[in-house]
Amino acid sequence: MAFIKSEEEFAYEPDFVIGIYDGVLDGFDKIDFSWLNLQSFKLDSREFEKYIKSISANNHGDSNYNFYLNILQEQAGGYKPWAWVLAPIDLDKHVEKSMFHRIETALLIMFPSDLRFIYACLHQRISKTAKRRRYLFTSYEGYSGYSHWRIDGRDSEYYRFYFHVAASRITHVNRFLKMILERLPKLDYLGIAVTNYVASFYQRDSQMAFLHYCIALESFLDTRSEITFQLARLCAVINSFNKDIGNYIFWITKKIYGTRSSIVHGVRGRKEEFRDYFFLLQAITSRTIIELITLNIPTLEEVIKRVNENGYGDVSKFVADYQQEEPNPRITYRIEEGYMAKGESDLERHKQRHEQKVRQGAKVAGTKVAQKEEFVKAKLEPVPVRELVKPKAVDELEKATEPEKKG
Repeated sequence: MAFIKSEEEFAYEPDFVIGIYDGVLDGFDKIDFSWLNLQSFKLDSREFEKYIKSISANNHGDSNYNFYLNILQEQAGGYKPWAWVLAPIDLDKHVEKSMFHRIETALLIMFPSDLRFIYACLHQRISKTAKRRRYLFTSYEGYSGYSHWRIDGRDSEYYRFYFHVAASRITHVNRFLKMILERLPKLDYLGIAVTNYVASFYQRDSQMAFLHYCIALESFLDTRSEITFQLARLCAVINSFNKDIGNYIFWITKKIYGTRSSIVHGVRGRKEEFRDYFFLLQAITSRTIIELITLNIPTLEEVIKRVNENGYGDVSKFVADYQQEEPNPRITYRIEEGYMAKGESDLERHKQRHEQKVRQGAKVAGTKVAQKEEFVKAKLEPVPVRELVKPKAVDELEKATEPEKKG
């Protein structure tokens, strides 16, 4: 797509990119992107219109602004009121297109939502005649941002899935955004997990999204044996702040992994159970990635070592000066709600069954010990003939060998 009238008036220069994001309810404008040389605008705002016209080549202000509106109207099947843009502050400082993707990844890690980076608008031409640098918008790249998983209830609760930042969490979000963008490229072992986590949001099939979360968590294991146990314990140790929550995360992760096996093997389960497990798994995956970025442990081997050395609620012992990062408390609340709403009673029954098995095991073990002691004792002591032969045979033997009584 182009709005060029005279090719001679313009010359190429490196890409100048403006990114369009969809699925935003509120709070996007409160996030500080200035350290990345970016500022946010609502797409249909007067502020963005003024920004575009201020950097446009002569007589192209209106067409350049309409360029953005037309993208959503023509390509997305209608204008989206949830669209926001990130645009450079200093046009002389180049912002790589990859940065817009990295921002999407960071925000989805903190806020599992319908947020999508959907278009990169490329500005590649400059007016030779203007005193200042002026741009003409020549093309754009679109991504499959309108794809999202289907799950029961999302149509009637669509607002719950939009990106939303509470005003009280802005400071935490800004701090952790920097942390993610600075640390994530250095933590190679998070690559597979983050790739699959983000891919889950582009799946139309919720079961495929579910499997992406499972793959993300499995990438943190260094063994192929006892996967369910190892995975459940890793999630419980890293994400629990006390033993009760740790026990719940361990228990629910094992049940969730059972659902994963059912999906892989084509076994149909209850829709209500799948929906509950879907969002719990999403929250656990998000929290696990957040905690590992916070801990900033350089290798997966060292992470596994710390997990094996510690128990539930001990994640603060992994590194010195640990400070929990919680940019989005709703993730933690989702896990706690699962514990309070369903987990307490189910977990209590699980504990009771476990204790019953332990008691039965102890009883069986005690019986076996007693039998072993009796066996050893029998080996050491002289054994009467009666105990070696069946009672009936013994009686007959005694009668046969008994001397006859004299009259």
